[in-house]
Amino acid sequence: MYATGSPELKAKGPFCTVSNSPIARGSTRIAKRGRTARFSTGSQGYVEKNTTGAAPILICTRSNASRQSPAAISGHFDAGGRTIATSPSKEPRYGGESLWSLDIVYRIFVQKVRDYAIFMLDPDGIVRNWNAGAKRIEGYESQEIIGQHFSCFYTQEDRAAGRPEHCLKMAQRDGSFETEGWRLRKDGHRFWAHIVIDSIQADGGQLLGFATISRDCTEQRHLEERLAYTANHDALTGLPNRRLFHRNMEQIMESAPVKNEEYNHAALLYIDLDHFKLVNDKLGHHAGDAILKAVSARIAGILRHEDTIARIGGDEFVAILPEVRTRDVTAIADRIIQEIGRPFEIAGRNVTIGLSIGIALLPHDARTEEELIDNADLALSRAKANGRGCYLYYDPELDARTRIEAQ
Repeated sequence: MYATGSPELKAKGPFCTVSNSPIARGSTRIAKRGRTARFSTGSQGYVEKNTTGAAPILICTRSNASRQSPAAISGHFDAGGRTIATSPSKEPRYGGESLWSLDIVYRIFVQKVRDYAIFMLDPDGIVRNWNAGAKRIEGYESQEIIGQHFSCFYTQEDRAAGRPEHCLKMAQRDGSFETEGWRLRKDGHRFWAHIVIDSIQADGGQLLGFATISRDCTEQRHLEERLAYTANHDALTGLPNRRLFHRNMEQIMESAPVKNEEYNHAALLYIDLDHFKLVNDKLGHHAGDAILKAVSARIAGILRHEDTIARIGGDEFVAILPEVRTRDVTAIADRIIQEIGRPFEIAGRNVTIGLSIGIALLPHDARTEEELIDNADLALSRAKANGRGCYLYYDPELDARTRIEAQ
Protein backbone atom coordinates (compact mmCIF):
# COMPACT_ATOMS: atom_id res chain seq x y z
CA MET A 1 0.00 0.00 0.00
CA TYR A 2 1.08 3.60 -0.39
CA ALA A 3 3.33 4.60 2.50
CA THR A 4 3.47 7.91 4.30
CA GLY A 5 6.43 10.21 3.99
CA SER A 6 7.87 11.20 0.65
CA PRO A 7 7.86 8.17 -1.65
CA GLU A 8 8.65 8.42 -5.30
CA LEU A 9 6.43 6.77 -7.92
CA LYS A 10 8.52 5.01 -10.53
CA ALA A 11 7.12 3.44 -13.68
CA LYS A 12 8.20 0.59 -15.90
CA GLY A 13 8.54 3.28 -18.49
CA PRO A 14 8.71 7.07 -18.30
CA PHE A 15 5.04 7.80 -17.86
CA CYS A 16 4.70 9.29 -14.35
CA THR A 17 6.65 10.47 -11.30
CA VAL A 18 5.81 11.73 -7.85
CA SER A 19 8.03 14.38 -6.31
CA ASN A 20 9.82 13.73 -3.02
CA SER A 21 7.37 15.84 -1.06
CA PRO A 22 4.58 14.86 1.31
CA ILE A 23 1.77 13.12 -0.52
CA ALA A 24 -0.71 15.89 0.10
CA ARG A 25 1.61 18.29 -1.72
CA GLY A 26 3.02 15.83 -4.27
CA SER A 27 2.76 16.13 -8.02
CA THR A 28 2.37 13.64 -10.82
CA ARG A 29 2.88 13.95 -14.55
CA ILE A 30 0.74 11.58 -16.59
CA ALA A 31 1.77 10.59 -20.11
CA LYS A 32 -0.25 7.39 -20.43
CA ARG A 33 -2.69 5.36 -18.39
CA GLY A 34 -3.36 1.65 -18.05
CA ARG A 35 0.31 1.01 -17.11
CA THR A 36 1.72 -0.56 -13.95
CA ALA A 37 3.75 1.71 -11.66
CA ARG A 38 6.15 0.79 -8.84
CA PHE A 39 6.37 2.75 -5.60
CA SER A 40 9.58 3.19 -3.63
CA THR A 41 7.96 1.15 -0.87
CA GLY A 42 8.01 -1.91 -3.12
CA SER A 43 4.29 -2.00 -3.83
CA GLN A 44 2.96 -1.45 -7.34
CA GLY A 45 0.29 0.86 -8.63
CA TYR A 46 -2.03 1.07 -11.61
CA VAL A 47 -3.09 4.30 -13.32
CA GLU A 48 -6.83 3.77 -13.36
CA LYS A 49 -8.19 7.06 -14.69
CA ASN A 50 -6.75 10.03 -16.53
CA THR A 51 -8.50 13.19 -17.67
CA THR A 52 -7.58 16.78 -18.30
CA GLY A 53 -8.81 19.91 -16.62
CA ALA A 54 -9.96 19.90 -12.99
CA ALA A 55 -11.26 16.31 -12.99
CA PRO A 56 -10.03 13.93 -10.25
CA ILE A 57 -7.62 11.09 -11.09
CA LEU A 58 -7.41 7.65 -9.50
CA ILE A 59 -4.24 5.68 -8.97
CA CYS A 60 -4.97 2.32 -7.34
CA THR A 61 -2.03 0.54 -5.74
CA ARG A 62 -1.87 -3.23 -6.13
CA SER A 63 0.11 -5.64 -3.98
CA ASN A 64 2.49 -7.55 -6.28
CA ALA A 65 0.84 -5.88 -9.27
CA SER A 66 -2.41 -7.79 -8.69
CA ARG A 67 -5.87 -6.29 -9.21
CA GLN A 68 -6.83 -6.65 -5.55
CA SER A 69 -7.00 -4.48 -2.45
CA PRO A 70 -7.10 -1.12 -4.22
CA ALA A 71 -6.18 2.04 -2.36
CA ALA A 72 -7.18 5.28 -4.03
CA ILE A 73 -5.00 8.31 -4.49
CA SER A 74 -6.90 11.31 -5.81
CA GLY A 75 -5.71 14.49 -7.41
CA HIS A 76 -6.39 17.42 -9.69
CA PHE A 77 -4.59 18.69 -12.77
CA ASP A 78 -3.25 22.19 -12.95
CA ALA A 79 -4.30 24.71 -15.60
CA GLY A 80 -1.97 23.02 -18.08
CA GLY A 81 -3.79 19.76 -17.65
CA ARG A 82 -0.73 17.78 -16.49
CA THR A 83 0.33 18.38 -12.89
CA ILE A 84 -1.94 17.19 -10.07
CA ALA A 85 -1.89 17.37 -6.27
CA THR A 86 -2.39 13.95 -4.74
CA SER A 87 -3.68 12.70 -1.40
CA PRO A 88 -5.00 9.41 -0.02
CA SER A 89 -8.74 8.98 -0.73
CA LYS A 90 -11.18 8.81 2.16
CA GLU A 91 -14.31 9.09 0.00
CA PRO A 92 -17.22 6.66 0.66
CA ARG A 93 -17.40 3.74 -1.74
CA TYR A 94 -20.31 2.60 -3.89
CA GLY A 95 -20.35 -0.94 -5.28
CA GLY A 96 -16.63 -1.23 -4.60
CA GLU A 97 -15.86 1.94 -6.58
CA SER A 98 -14.70 5.27 -5.22
CA LEU A 99 -17.17 8.06 -5.67
CA TRP A 100 -14.32 10.00 -7.29
CA SER A 101 -14.18 7.24 -9.91
CA LEU A 102 -17.91 7.62 -10.47
CA ASP A 103 -17.46 11.37 -10.76
CA ILE A 104 -14.93 10.89 -13.56
CA VAL A 105 -17.36 8.64 -15.41
CA TYR A 106 -20.02 11.32 -14.98
CA ARG A 107 -17.76 14.03 -16.36
CA ILE A 108 -16.62 12.00 -19.36
CA PHE A 109 -19.77 10.14 -20.39
CA VAL A 110 -22.70 12.09 -18.93
CA GLN A 111 -21.94 15.77 -18.73
CA LYS A 112 -21.94 16.30 -22.50
CA VAL A 113 -25.18 14.37 -23.19
CA ARG A 114 -27.76 16.76 -24.66
CA ASP A 115 -30.83 14.60 -25.28
CA TYR A 116 -31.36 13.73 -21.61
CA ALA A 117 -31.29 15.87 -18.48
CA ILE A 118 -29.04 13.95 -16.08
CA PHE A 119 -28.20 15.31 -12.67
CA MET A 120 -27.59 14.21 -9.10
CA LEU A 121 -29.52 15.15 -5.98
CA ASP A 122 -28.34 14.89 -2.41
CA PRO A 123 -30.61 13.06 0.08
CA ASP A 124 -32.56 16.28 0.68
CA GLY A 125 -33.27 16.86 -3.02
CA ILE A 126 -30.65 19.56 -3.59
CA VAL A 127 -29.18 19.62 -7.11
CA ARG A 128 -25.45 18.74 -6.99
CA ASN A 129 -24.43 18.62 -10.65
CA TRP A 130 -25.85 19.48 -14.05
CA ASN A 131 -25.22 18.19 -17.56
CA ALA A 132 -25.62 19.79 -20.99
CA GLY A 133 -28.98 18.07 -21.55
CA ALA A 134 -30.35 19.49 -18.30
CA LYS A 135 -29.29 22.96 -19.40
CA ARG A 136 -30.98 22.53 -22.79
CA ILE A 137 -34.19 21.02 -21.43
CA GLU A 138 -34.62 22.93 -18.15
CA GLY A 139 -33.03 26.21 -19.24
CA TYR A 140 -30.76 26.74 -16.22
CA GLU A 141 -27.03 27.31 -16.26
CA SER A 142 -25.21 25.06 -13.79
CA GLN A 143 -24.26 27.97 -11.54
CA GLU A 144 -27.93 29.00 -11.33
CA ILE A 145 -29.36 25.63 -10.31
CA ILE A 146 -26.69 23.77 -8.36
CA GLY A 147 -27.56 24.19 -4.70
CA GLN A 148 -31.28 24.68 -5.41
CA HIS A 149 -34.03 22.22 -4.47
CA PHE A 150 -35.27 20.18 -7.43
CA SER A 151 -38.90 21.01 -6.60
CA CYS A 152 -38.45 24.20 -8.65
CA PHE A 153 -38.97 21.99 -11.74
CA TYR A 154 -42.50 21.08 -10.62
CA THR A 155 -45.72 23.00 -11.17
CA GLN A 156 -47.23 24.93 -8.29
CA GLU A 157 -50.04 22.36 -8.04
CA ASP A 158 -47.57 19.48 -7.78
CA ARG A 159 -45.51 21.30 -5.15
CA ALA A 160 -48.63 22.01 -3.09
CA ALA A 161 -49.56 18.33 -3.30
CA GLY A 162 -46.09 17.26 -2.13
CA ARG A 163 -45.27 15.54 -5.41
CA PRO A 164 -41.47 16.18 -5.35
CA GLU A 165 -41.11 14.67 -1.88
CA HIS A 166 -43.31 11.73 -2.86
CA CYS A 167 -41.08 10.94 -5.86
CA LEU A 168 -37.93 10.82 -3.70
CA LYS A 169 -39.69 8.75 -1.06
CA MET A 170 -40.78 6.17 -3.65
CA ALA A 171 -37.29 6.08 -5.20
CA GLN A 172 -35.69 5.53 -1.80
CA ARG A 173 -38.20 2.81 -0.89
CA ASP A 174 -38.14 0.88 -4.17
CA GLY A 175 -34.69 1.79 -5.46
CA SER A 176 -36.14 3.44 -8.57
CA PHE A 177 -39.18 5.51 -9.45
CA GLU A 178 -40.49 6.24 -12.94
CA THR A 179 -43.15 8.79 -13.83
CA GLU A 180 -44.39 11.29 -16.41
CA GLY A 181 -45.83 14.74 -15.93
CA TRP A 182 -45.65 18.45 -16.64
CA ARG A 183 -42.47 20.20 -15.53
CA LEU A 184 -41.39 23.84 -15.63
CA ARG A 185 -38.50 25.41 -17.49
CA LYS A 186 -36.62 28.39 -16.14
CA ASP A 187 -38.76 30.73 -18.28
CA GLY A 188 -41.97 29.28 -16.80
CA HIS A 189 -43.04 27.29 -19.88
CA ARG A 190 -44.25 23.77 -19.28
CA PHE A 191 -42.92 20.63 -20.93
CA TRP A 192 -44.02 17.01 -20.65
CA ALA A 193 -41.24 14.94 -19.09
CA HIS A 194 -40.53 11.25 -18.69
CA ILE A 195 -38.51 10.90 -15.49
CA VAL A 196 -36.56 8.11 -13.79
CA ILE A 197 -35.20 8.67 -10.27
CA ASP A 198 -32.76 6.09 -8.87
CA SER A 199 -31.61 6.09 -5.27
CA ILE A 200 -27.86 5.77 -4.65
CA GLN A 201 -26.73 3.98 -1.53
CA ALA A 202 -23.30 3.21 -0.12
CA ASP A 203 -22.20 -0.36 0.48
CA GLY A 204 -23.46 -0.09 4.04
CA GLY A 205 -26.92 1.04 2.96
CA GLN A 206 -26.43 4.76 3.66
CA LEU A 207 -28.47 6.96 1.31
CA LEU A 208 -26.01 9.08 -0.66
CA GLY A 209 -28.51 10.78 -2.94
CA PHE A 210 -30.45 10.29 -6.16
CA ALA A 211 -29.65 10.09 -9.87
CA THR A 212 -32.30 11.75 -12.03
CA ILE A 213 -32.71 11.17 -15.76
CA SER A 214 -35.47 13.02 -17.61
CA ARG A 215 -36.41 13.46 -21.25
CA ASP A 216 -38.51 16.13 -22.92
CA CYS A 217 -41.48 14.26 -24.45
CA THR A 218 -43.60 17.31 -25.24
CA GLU A 219 -43.73 16.69 -29.00
CA GLN A 220 -44.61 13.05 -28.45
CA ARG A 221 -47.28 14.09 -25.95
CA HIS A 222 -48.82 16.56 -28.41
CA LEU A 223 -48.75 13.94 -31.15
CA GLU A 224 -50.54 11.45 -28.90
CA GLU A 225 -53.11 14.11 -28.01
CA ARG A 226 -53.70 14.90 -31.69
CA LEU A 227 -54.10 11.22 -32.51
CA ALA A 228 -56.49 10.75 -29.59
CA TYR A 229 -58.48 13.81 -30.66
CA THR A 230 -58.68 12.55 -34.25
CA ALA A 231 -59.84 9.13 -33.07
CA ASN A 232 -62.62 10.61 -30.94
CA HIS A 233 -63.83 13.66 -32.87
CA ASP A 234 -65.52 14.35 -36.17
CA ALA A 235 -63.01 15.75 -38.66
CA LEU A 236 -65.44 18.26 -40.18
CA THR A 237 -67.25 19.75 -37.20
CA GLY A 238 -64.85 18.99 -34.35
CA LEU A 239 -67.71 17.48 -32.35
CA PRO A 240 -67.33 14.16 -30.53
CA ASN A 241 -67.86 11.24 -32.88
CA ARG A 242 -69.85 8.06 -32.30
CA ARG A 243 -66.98 6.43 -30.43
CA LEU A 244 -66.60 9.21 -27.86
CA PHE A 245 -70.36 9.55 -27.57
CA HIS A 246 -70.71 5.87 -26.61
CA ARG A 247 -67.93 6.28 -24.05
CA ASN A 248 -69.73 9.22 -22.45
CA MET A 249 -72.98 7.27 -22.52
CA GLU A 250 -71.33 4.36 -20.72
CA GLN A 251 -70.13 6.70 -17.99
CA ILE A 252 -73.63 8.12 -17.55
CA MET A 253 -75.21 4.66 -17.49
CA GLU A 254 -72.73 3.51 -14.85
CA SER A 255 -73.19 6.58 -12.65
CA ALA A 256 -75.66 6.56 -9.81
CA PRO A 257 -79.08 8.03 -10.76
CA VAL A 258 -80.20 11.23 -9.11
CA LYS A 259 -82.42 10.79 -6.06
CA ASN A 260 -84.64 13.74 -6.93
CA GLU A 261 -87.63 12.29 -8.79
CA GLU A 262 -88.09 15.58 -10.64
CA TYR A 263 -84.87 14.90 -12.56
CA ASN A 264 -84.28 12.29 -15.23
CA HIS A 265 -81.04 10.36 -15.07
CA ALA A 266 -80.47 11.56 -18.64
CA ALA A 267 -82.26 12.68 -21.80
CA LEU A 268 -81.20 11.79 -25.32
CA LEU A 269 -82.02 14.04 -28.28
CA TYR A 270 -81.75 12.42 -31.72
CA ILE A 271 -81.43 15.26 -34.27
CA ASP A 272 -81.73 15.11 -38.06
CA LEU A 273 -81.56 18.02 -40.53
CA ASP A 274 -84.61 18.41 -42.74
CA HIS A 275 -84.05 18.10 -46.52
CA PHE A 276 -80.32 18.50 -46.14
CA LYS A 277 -79.67 16.42 -49.25
CA LEU A 278 -81.57 18.90 -51.41
CA VAL A 279 -79.55 21.81 -50.03
CA ASN A 280 -76.33 19.85 -50.49
CA ASP A 281 -77.16 18.96 -54.09
CA LYS A 282 -78.24 22.49 -54.98
CA LEU A 283 -75.40 24.46 -53.37
CA GLY A 284 -72.62 21.89 -53.53
CA HIS A 285 -70.69 19.89 -50.96
CA HIS A 286 -68.59 22.84 -49.80
CA ALA A 287 -71.74 24.76 -48.89
CA GLY A 288 -73.16 21.61 -47.28
CA ASP A 289 -70.04 21.24 -45.13
CA ALA A 290 -70.29 24.88 -44.11
CA ILE A 291 -73.92 24.37 -43.04
CA LEU A 292 -73.01 21.30 -40.97
CA LYS A 293 -70.29 23.22 -39.15
CA ALA A 294 -72.59 26.20 -38.53
CA VAL A 295 -75.41 23.95 -37.26
CA SER A 296 -72.97 22.16 -34.94
CA ALA A 297 -71.77 25.45 -33.47
CA ARG A 298 -75.30 26.74 -32.86
CA ILE A 299 -76.47 23.55 -31.13
CA ALA A 300 -73.32 23.36 -28.98
CA GLY A 301 -73.86 26.96 -27.93
CA ILE A 302 -77.37 26.14 -26.65
CA LEU A 303 -76.55 23.06 -24.59
CA ARG A 304 -75.34 23.16 -21.00
CA HIS A 305 -71.68 22.72 -20.08
CA GLU A 306 -72.25 19.15 -18.87
CA ASP A 307 -74.14 18.10 -22.02
CA THR A 308 -72.55 16.38 -25.04
CA ILE A 309 -73.44 16.84 -28.71
CA ALA A 310 -71.98 14.36 -31.23
CA ARG A 311 -72.18 13.92 -34.98
CA ILE A 312 -72.88 10.27 -35.73
CA GLY A 313 -73.76 10.43 -39.43
CA GLY A 314 -73.96 12.70 -42.47
CA ASP A 315 -76.63 15.05 -41.11
CA GLU A 316 -77.46 13.21 -37.88
CA PHE A 317 -76.56 14.39 -34.39
CA VAL A 318 -77.23 13.09 -30.89
CA ALA A 319 -77.15 15.07 -27.67
CA ILE A 320 -77.03 13.52 -24.22
CA LEU A 321 -78.19 15.65 -21.29
CA PRO A 322 -77.40 14.15 -17.85
CA GLU A 323 -79.44 14.91 -14.72
CA VAL A 324 -82.05 17.10 -16.33
CA ARG A 325 -85.69 17.93 -15.72
CA THR A 326 -88.20 17.18 -18.47
CA ARG A 327 -89.27 20.81 -18.72
CA ASP A 328 -85.65 21.84 -19.24
CA VAL A 329 -85.33 19.26 -22.03
CA THR A 330 -88.41 20.77 -23.68
CA ALA A 331 -86.98 24.29 -23.40
CA ILE A 332 -83.67 23.20 -24.95
CA ALA A 333 -85.40 21.37 -27.82
CA ASP A 334 -87.57 24.43 -28.52
CA ARG A 335 -84.56 26.70 -28.62
CA ILE A 336 -82.58 24.39 -30.91
CA ILE A 337 -85.39 24.39 -33.47
CA GLN A 338 -85.73 28.18 -33.29
CA GLU A 339 -81.99 28.85 -33.60
CA ILE A 340 -81.47 26.45 -36.50
CA GLY A 341 -84.49 27.99 -38.24
CA ARG A 342 -82.65 31.29 -38.54
CA PRO A 343 -80.92 31.77 -41.92
CA PHE A 344 -77.26 30.82 -42.35
CA GLU A 345 -75.01 33.00 -44.49
CA ILE A 346 -73.15 30.58 -46.73
CA ALA A 347 -70.91 31.84 -49.55
CA GLY A 348 -72.69 35.18 -49.60
CA ARG A 349 -76.16 33.63 -49.64
CA ASN A 350 -78.79 33.25 -46.91
CA VAL A 351 -79.64 29.58 -46.53
CA THR A 352 -82.53 28.31 -44.41
CA ILE A 353 -82.76 24.78 -43.11
CA GLY A 354 -84.77 23.05 -40.41
CA LEU A 355 -84.42 19.97 -38.25
CA SER A 356 -86.47 17.39 -36.36
CA ILE A 357 -85.80 15.94 -32.90
CA GLY A 358 -86.77 12.69 -31.21
CA ILE A 359 -86.42 12.54 -27.39
CA ALA A 360 -86.14 9.59 -25.01
CA LEU A 361 -85.70 9.77 -21.24
CA LEU A 362 -83.63 7.58 -18.91
CA PRO A 363 -84.87 5.58 -17.06
CA HIS A 364 -88.49 6.34 -17.97
CA ASP A 365 -88.19 5.21 -21.61
CA ALA A 366 -85.23 2.81 -21.50
CA ARG A 367 -82.91 0.81 -19.27
CA THR A 368 -79.93 0.45 -21.58
CA GLU A 369 -77.95 2.72 -23.90
CA GLU A 370 -79.04 0.81 -27.00
CA GLU A 371 -82.70 0.95 -26.00
CA LEU A 372 -82.45 4.67 -25.26
CA ILE A 373 -80.97 5.43 -28.69
CA ASP A 374 -83.48 3.22 -30.50
CA ASN A 375 -86.45 4.81 -28.76
CA ALA A 376 -85.20 8.35 -29.46
CA ASP A 377 -84.76 7.31 -33.11
CA LEU A 378 -88.37 6.05 -33.22
CA ALA A 379 -89.58 9.37 -31.81
CA LEU A 380 -87.51 11.17 -34.48
CA SER A 381 -89.12 9.12 -37.26
CA ARG A 382 -92.56 10.06 -35.98
CA ALA A 383 -91.56 13.76 -35.78
CA LYS A 384 -90.43 13.70 -39.42
CA ALA A 385 -93.62 11.91 -40.43
CA ASN A 386 -95.64 14.61 -38.66
CA GLY A 387 -94.30 17.38 -40.88
CA ARG A 388 -90.72 17.90 -39.67
CA GLY A 389 -89.41 21.01 -37.96
CA CYS A 390 -90.60 19.77 -34.56
CA TYR A 391 -89.64 17.56 -31.61
CA LEU A 392 -91.54 14.63 -30.11
CA TYR A 393 -90.98 12.52 -27.01
CA TYR A 394 -90.91 8.77 -27.22
CA ASP A 395 -94.38 7.27 -26.74
CA PRO A 396 -94.38 3.48 -26.24
CA GLU A 397 -97.87 3.04 -27.71
CA LEU A 398 -97.51 5.34 -30.73
CA ASP A 399 -93.95 4.35 -31.50
CA ALA A 400 -94.78 0.65 -31.28
CA ARG A 401 -96.58 1.07 -34.60
CA THR A 402 -93.53 2.74 -36.10
CA ARG A 403 -91.38 -0.12 -34.85
CA ILE A 404 -93.68 -2.70 -36.48
CA GLU A 405 -93.77 -0.78 -39.76
CA ALA A 406 -89.98 -0.55 -39.75
CA GLN A 407 -89.70 -4.31 -39.40
